[in-house]
Amino acid sequence: MTTPQSVRRFQVPFLLLATLTTAGGCALIHQIMAGDGPMVPPLYTGLTGKRVAVVCVVNSGSFGSETVGQDIARRVARHLRGKVEQIELVRPEEVADWIDQNNWDEERFVDVGRGVDADVVLAIEVNNFRLHEGPTLYRGQASIVVRVIDVPSGGEILYDYDIPEMSFPPNIGIPTTDQTEASFRRIFVQQLAYDVSKIFFEHPMAEDFALDAAAHSR
Repeated sequence: MTTPQSVRRFQVPFLLLATLTTAGGCALIHQIMAGDGPMVPPLYTGLTGKRVAVVCVVNSGSFGSETVGQDIARRVARHLRGKVEQIELVRPEEVADWIDQNNWDEERFVDVGRGVDADVVLAIEVNNFRLHEGPTLYRGQASIVVRVIDVPSGGEILYDYDIPEMSFPPNIGIPTTDQTEASFRRIFVQQLAYDVSKIFFEHPMAEDFALDAAAHSR
């Protein structure tokens, strides 16, 4: 179910675009697309000053889903380290080691946080992860649930955010003859991780546009 936060997140770029179109026409839209336009504020700022463990679970029967989850977690941690002030990230290797060495059931994220001495766990659940749209096109799709879980309280959910449907590229698939599946998976995982990360920091509105062109140019 789409949460109010989800609706607000997707409304922001389009409301700003409508305002700019009214105020100044094509010149202002060109500035946005060039990266000179307004910024989209973070939806949640509570990671500042916290020791954060990033954990990602990919609920997919496909081969390599565990590796995909670790890759997403590692990339999200890297983005947050560079963008969120005064954040302390538990090393992704430390999180992965704890999970490997313990009989974790992939549901009690708070147990991971306790195991690595984190203040909060940034829990990412990726569902319906797939790379293909038909036999001849790549088009990554997933639904994502992001939660910030408080460790000292025993698992209180401080923030809950859904991305009910993510598609990359948004509109046009990529022919499978243009690149390998491994290459497309890497690109899709990069985009997925960044889309999760920017919930927590300010980013240019221009980044929410023209993803089709970016995907086909790689």
